[in-house]
Amino acid sequence: MKNFINNLNIRNKIFFTFLLMTAVMILSIANILPQIKNTLINNTKQEMVSNTKLASIMTQSLFDNSIKNYLRGISETHLNTVQYFYLLYQQGKISKKEAIDQCEKLLLSHKIGKSGYITAVDISKGSKEITLAIHPKAKGKDISKFQFVQDLYQKKHGYMEFLWKNPKEQDKRLKVMYMSQFNAWQWIINAAPYKNELHSLMDIQDFRQSLENAQLSKEKNKIFVVFDLKGKMIYHPTFSGKSAINFQDKKTGRYFAKDIIREIQNNGIDKKYNNWTEFSFDSYGIENKLMYYIYLPKYKWVVSTIINKNSILKSYNELLFNLIFIVSIMFILIIIIAIFFAQYINKRVNRLVKSAQKLSKNDYDFDLKKYANDEIGTLEVAFDDAKNKIQKLNNKHEKLNSNLVQKVQKELQKNRKKDKLLYEQSKMASMGEMIGNIAHQWRQPLSVISTGATGLKFQNEYGMLTDELISETCDTINDNAQYLSKTIDDFKNFIKGTREKENFSLHKAINSFLQLVDGSIKSHNIHIVSSIDTTLHIDGYKNELIQCLINIFNNAKDALENMDDENKFVFISTTSDDTNVTISIQDNAGGIPEDILSKIFEPYFTTKHQSQGTGLGLHMTYSLITDGMKGTIDAQNINYEHEGEKYTGAQFTITLPLS
Repeated sequence: MKNFINNLNIRNKIFFTFLLMTAVMILSIANILPQIKNTLINNTKQEMVSNTKLASIMTQSLFDNSIKNYLRGISETHLNTVQYFYLLYQQGKISKKEAIDQCEKLLLSHKIGKSGYITAVDISKGSKEITLAIHPKAKGKDISKFQFVQDLYQKKHGYMEFLWKNPKEQDKRLKVMYMSQFNAWQWIINAAPYKNELHSLMDIQDFRQSLENAQLSKEKNKIFVVFDLKGKMIYHPTFSGKSAINFQDKKTGRYFAKDIIREIQNNGIDKKYNNWTEFSFDSYGIENKLMYYIYLPKYKWVVSTIINKNSILKSYNELLFNLIFIVSIMFILIIIIAIFFAQYINKRVNRLVKSAQKLSKNDYDFDLKKYANDEIGTLEVAFDDAKNKIQKLNNKHEKLNSNLVQKVQKELQKNRKKDKLLYEQSKMASMGEMIGNIAHQWRQPLSVISTGATGLKFQNEYGMLTDELISETCDTINDNAQYLSKTIDDFKNFIKGTREKENFSLHKAINSFLQLVDGSIKSHNIHIVSSIDTTLHIDGYKNELIQCLINIFNNAKDALENMDDENKFVFISTTSDDTNVTISIQDNAGGIPEDILSKIFEPYFTTKHQSQGTGLGLHMTYSLITDGMKGTIDAQNINYEHEGEKYTGAQFTITLPLS
């Protein structure tokens, strides 16, 4: 079969491909028809469920709005009453006490439901002393402690709901309230019954009209119905107000409304319930109906959506007929189109094949013109452009290669020079610091040598010189001269250190660093607290690590400049694990401002005056640690204790691989 297909020319392949696609399409449609049918039914059911849920929400919303309007009317009516008696009081016809007594008499005479009443809350003294101005049982009582009272105080006007329990009741019930504010006396007039006592008070006719206006579906075969547990139709497009309790299934004779109510009662009338049912009904002739209903225990109502079941299959049958007709027409058209396009495409592909064969032999002597404005035409143009570009690219290839190598080498040299310049600038800055350190370190030894030499001279002049004194003074001069020599050696080693990777003792490297900055430590009265592991060795660049430590120390020294001499600390410690060694350097200078902490390793960034700093020290430190020694460095502000005192400072943490 494979050989048969491979041996077909493009024209026949296109023709058979069209036929195969048509056959696959027909088989696919035949295969999915049952799925379409099931999907159509399921989608209809899902739509019914969604519509019914939406209808139940809408029903509850309409009912709640009716409650709000009902309570609003009561509250605003009594607000007018209070305003009337207040006007009489203002006109001097009655006293304020008489006005309040008349208001109280009229407000308390109005009952809402079984236990609801009208009250007035006095908020004139603020939220911490809210009292009942009018109440049948608790007049004058402070009710500020209740949360719903604080909500009332904030809102002052409008509708709200809250849970409340009467003294003799065990469970809380939902109470509803509509508030109207009387500004003159700072009263809030409230109509506040229990919500479940309002069902019988609502105007069902108005409520039914609202449902009529909000009918979810205008389709003839789908209706929205609400009825109560007595079978009374609260809403039905045709039977509103009538009873459905005796409606019978025209085929089985069962009373389907009674069956629904019985199922709800068996489940419990205080529990939510939903289900499907089917029945036959004579509306426009006997029709099979599908019904989905939801029971609302809060209202004791059943909300349902009913659809003509036959209409679902009718849509499917119409779809099936249309598909058969369309597929038949498409089959005929596909055969005609397949024959035409097979010949047309075969001719144009042959032209491309011949051109490709020439191009493969490096024969560029052909002109492939665009035959039509389609994909193959675009391919023809692209093929012709490719031929021309290949020739040009071959000519440029060698030239680009040679130029690219030169450019890369040139850029590498620039970067090396830049890095070297930064390194030298940083080192020169460190040298300046250390020359100052050496001057300070030499001051005392030179003074001792000078004093010893002068003493020998005077003692010799006065005949007091002894062999023992000469020996002692010469030893002192020699010790101090050796100290000066060692200082020069340390400085020379730092300056002339070569950049060669070596295995070195971390303890010795840190001691060398401390000796180089010893003069600065003493002149600035800085206390060094160290905890160094003497066994640690690392592979790296010793001289560069010393410079990094000097750079960090110099920043700490500058930060400690304005502190008391007795409280200047720099802590140096080392720790290690299986793979890394960590060097921690921290001070107690108060830390680095948070807004610049993330920038301190950037080149030329400094908080000092231009004459005091270049901004290269920490940047070079970062480069030497991360690039040169494959480590990491970070800075943070920390709080810590030392000898019972609390300090804040900057901590630099260097992590390097162990040797």
